Amino acid sequence: MCLKYLLLLDTAAFDITVTSPLSPKFVSEAGVSAGVAAKAAESRKYEQNDTKCSELGWQCIPLAVETYGAWGVEACNALSSIAMREAILTNCSKSQVLGDLYGRLSIVLVRANARAILARSLQVADMQVDAMDY
Repeated sequence: MCLKYLLLLDTAAFDITVTSPLSPKFVSEAGVSAGVAAKAAESRKYEQNDTKCSELGWQCIPLAVETYGAWGVEACNALSSIAMREAILTNCSKSQVLGDLYGRLSIVLVRANARAILARSLQVADMQVDAMDY
């Protein structure tokens, strides 16, 4: 999605991605430090998008979040900038706006996780039924 990066006033491409810290390549490190999978996802998004964004004159801003809610550094910085601009426009405190923003995003993440779990459980149930059909 292409939006104005509110404080820099540059055109930016926000690339949202959700990643799991339970992936085998992150699980041992993720047990010690939150955000490991999000950091890797940010790097991957930069590799995938930086060249194209540069060609278009855009700034690439990956918004990576882990399935358990840890946000990447780039996402935190972007959301903080958005919250600051919103706070100025609405005459609210930045912390209140940022808290509300993270709260709404957390609800979206929880709902998406629930849908993913439900879809997976339905797939497993279908496979079990298919296995019995012989």
